[in-house]
Amino acid sequence: MLIDLLDALDRSAASPRKELARAGLALLSAVGYGLDLATCVSCGRPCPEGRAACVDAARGGLVCRACGGASTVLSPTDRAGVCALAWGRAGEATEEQAEVVLDLVDRALAAHTGLERRWR
Repeated sequence: MLIDLLDALDRSAASPRKELARAGLALLSAVGYGLDLATCVSCGRPCPEGRAACVDAARGGLVCRACGGASTVLSPTDRAGVCALAWGRAGEATEEQAEVVLDLVDRALAAHTGLERRWR
């Protein structure tokens, strides 16, 4: 994963922040804290494409409103960009969406490690 990040940065294919966001999501998955961006982590209900979604990084991803939702709400556009980064398609995301991802990665790491947020 780290070698992939360094290779991507060396190729300059996408912005460093986008590549860092992509690698952050991969890191979470690699250590077992990956974010589920398709279904509610509580009940498993799928979130339809093109819809806003509540996400709780500490709980591991999307939380539907019936299960209590979450304080972070991704617009349909931001959710698409976050998913693109999660799927390794950094070119399909914006810089702002990369920042959203980095914040989610920060929160997930802080929740699972007990460490203060220092990712960024």
